[in-house]
Order: sequence, then structure tokens, then C-alpha cells
Amino acid sequence: FTLLGIDSPSIETFSTLALQMATKVNMHYIPDDISVLDAFFELHEAQVRSLPVISSETGKVITNFSESYLREITIDNIYDVQLMEVMEFIQVFDLYTEPITVIPSATIATVIHTLADQRVHH
Repeated sequence: FTLLGIDSPSIETFSTLALQMATKVNMHYIPDDISVLDAFFELHEAQVRSLPVISSETGKVITNFSESYLREITIDNIYDVQLMEVMEFIQVFDLYTEPITVIPSATIATVIHTLADQRVHH
């Protein structure tokens, strides 16, 4: 078969091309050092209900940021909260959850079992 103009590509060529295509995808995430207000804006822009929070130091997933966190913002704390950095907000309101990840080569069955075992509902 032909893949992107390459006749009978090897598995190495296929893997390299797949990686190159994946890195060009516009991935949405929330840096750990942006404001809570910017984080909610990022959710809105991405049109999703939650996004991973990524460490600005390591590039790794730290936790997740959810639109449900809006419940923590009240008239009494809105001015203080909106400019807090994401991780400070998560710590102050005790919202930290351990990230659930799988390796890229995981099967769909493995992903489903992992989500079910961890009781992930979204």
C-alpha cells in the first residue's frame, strides 16, 4: 500500500510519520502558572469541560482543571480567586486529583479498564 506517497512503508517509517502528524495537532492544555480566569477561558476556547494541567517546569501532566471548579468561586472570593495561579487555586480549594494516564500503545480495552477501575465518569 501507499502512505503519503511512500510505497510499502516500513513500520519505522509509519511510526515516524504518525508521530510527526500527532505533533502537528493543536493540543489543548492548561499551563500550571496561568491565572484561574485564563484557565476558564482556555476551557471555553477548547469547547471542553476539563483539560490537563501541565507543569511549566517538566512538561508533564500534574492534574486536571474542570469547569465544575466554578462552584468554588463566590461573591466573597471572586476578586482574589480570578488572579490566582491555577495550582494555587487547586491547592487552596483542595481540588487536586492524581492524573490518570496510559501509554500511547495502550489498547482501547486497556483504556476502558483503566477508566472503569479509577471510576472516571468524564
